[in-house]
This record gives sequence, C-alpha cells and structure tokens, in this order.
Amino acid sequence: MTEVIKVLRLVVPAAKAKPSPSIGQALGGVGVNMMKFCKEFNARTTHFKDDIPLRVNLTAFTDSSFTFTTQLPPTTWFLKTAAKIEKGATKPGKDVVGQIHLKQIYEIAKLKSQDNIEMKNAPLEGVCRGIIGSMRSMGLKIHAARQEELEASRLDAHKQVEQLKDVFERTYYFGKKRSKAERGRMAADRKAASEELAGKDKKKK
Repeated sequence: MTEVIKVLRLVVPAAKAKPSPSIGQALGGVGVNMMKFCKEFNARTTHFKDDIPLRVNLTAFTDSSFTFTTQLPPTTWFLKTAAKIEKGATKPGKDVVGQIHLKQIYEIAKLKSQDNIEMKNAPLEGVCRGIIGSMRSMGLKIHAARQEELEASRLDAHKQVEQLKDVFERTYYFGKKRSKAERGRMAADRKAASEELAGKDKKKK
C-alpha cells in the first residue's frame, strides 16, 4: 500500500527547474527522481514569466511517485518587484524606500485571490488592505495615479483605479490618515478629473 513519506516545500524558478544540489538533496532523501520532477515542473509552469520563484508543495510516496502543487511568491516579492527594490526599510514607519501605484496593488490583489484557496472567497477590498499593511511594514507608500497617466490608460483600467480609491482613502493614502473634510475634497477632485476624462473620450469618438 502506497503511503506518504514526506511533504516537502521548495522554491523553484518557473519553467527553469534543473538538476541542482538544493533540489537533489531535498528529493534524493525521499526517493523522488529529480529529472522527472524538473521535467514535469517546467511543463506545468511555462505560462509563468521565467524565473518567478514559485513555492512548491511536493508530496512524496513510498513507491517513489510524487505529486506537487505550486503557489505564487509571497506578497513581499511582488511588492519589491513592483517598487524595484531589493529589500524593505530597516526602520518601517520612519524610512521610505519606494512607492507603488494603485493599479499595481489591485493587480497583486487579483493574483493573490486567484492563487490562494483561502482568499478566493475573500472580498478584494480586504486583500488590498492586507497588501497595504505589508507595504507599510516594508517602508513603501502608495503613489497616486497622475491625471496624465489616467488619460493614457484604457477606460477599464481607469475605472478599476477609481473604484479602489475610496478604499485607499479610508485606510492610508500616501501613508497618512485623512479627515472627512480632506476625503471630501479629494472625492470632488476625483469626480472633476473623471468628468474631464469622460469629456475627452467623447470628443475622441
């Protein structure tokens, strides 16, 4: 009867698995064929961008067979990549090491929701709040989309950003809590910008 020997956790670059000491030491101890794993892993991860460090949960069985699942990198990896930094702040709350746009936070939230079973049914707003919390602990701030950037973006992307602005304004917008009056002024400015953008779209049509 086939039984589970061990469940291993690895980090392997998407579509770039190859025989190496780190993989060999992990798999050799449970009798899993390293070449077979690398071949199957690369075939199943070709749709990812090369070199993304995927988390792998591999279950090894007594007959040398195995199964595995993959997960996206942790949120901190996405944040560092988006902000183009190598590491977070040494003094979170005091040091600021970079900024991330609202659209990037939204895209990271969507990816995490699709990848994590526990997050699939969670409101996207809650996932975004969690990402913002991770940003603050890393010394990252939210960078608001400038008007010229909104005009250059597609209309659907513009709507996505607009829908999320209330979320960020209620939590931390540029790292500061906003009063009700300040949120009101920002909402009015946003409405005026949206109307101006809508007018330009109509003229183009």
